[in-house]
Amino acid sequence: MEINKIKEENNFLQIEVIGETSTFLNLLKEVLYEDKNVKSAAFADIHPLVKKPQILLRTEKGKPETALKEAAERVKKMAEDFEDKFKKAK
Repeated sequence: MEINKIKEENNFLQIEVIGETSTFLNLLKEVLYEDKNVKSAAFADIHPLVKKPQILLRTEKGKPETALKEAAERVKKMAEDFEDKFKKAK
């Protein structure tokens, strides 16, 4: 996965995520919306032939980069919890 910042302002962040699919990016978007400081979060596949999907994030307060990092940590925790439950499943 490669991440490039496209645009960064006070409460807005636009990043390009190369090497990921809509599955992960849509999950990340949904987890971002769990943050009360997130005003909007979107996943955009800018061009179907150029696989450089983007996440656009706007916060009410706080830095969007902080919200993104915290959301990524929550996704990681969700994956670890799923793995633990899967191992215990019969």
